[in-house]
Amino acid sequence: MRLKLRAPVHERQSPQIADSMKQADLLVLNLEQCDQEAGRRLLDFMSGAAYADGYNITQISSLAYLITPPYVQVCASMAAMLQGRYYSSNKGDAIR
Repeated sequence: MRLKLRAPVHERQSPQIADSMKQADLLVLNLEQCDQEAGRRLLDFMSGAAYADGYNITQISSLAYLITPPYVQVCASMAAMLQGRYYSSNKGDAIR
C-alpha cells in the first residue's frame, strides 16, 4: 500500500494534490500550514475530486484528512489509531 503525505500552503496546489490522490492508496492531507480560507477551499476542491472518483475522506484530526479509494475501507479503530499516531508521533506537531 502506498501512502502520500501532502501539506499544502495555498489552494492553487489543489490540482496537483488531486492528481497525487489517484497515484496513492492512502493520502493524508494536512491543512495546518494553510490559512483558514485556503484550507476550506482546498478541502472543498478535494471533496469534489474525491466524490467524482468514488474516494472517501475521513477526518483524522482537526486539520488532517485521510483520503482513500473505494477499495480501501477505514474502520473506526484504524481512524482512532491514525489520530493517536498523528498527535503522538511528533508531540502534537502535524505530520509533514
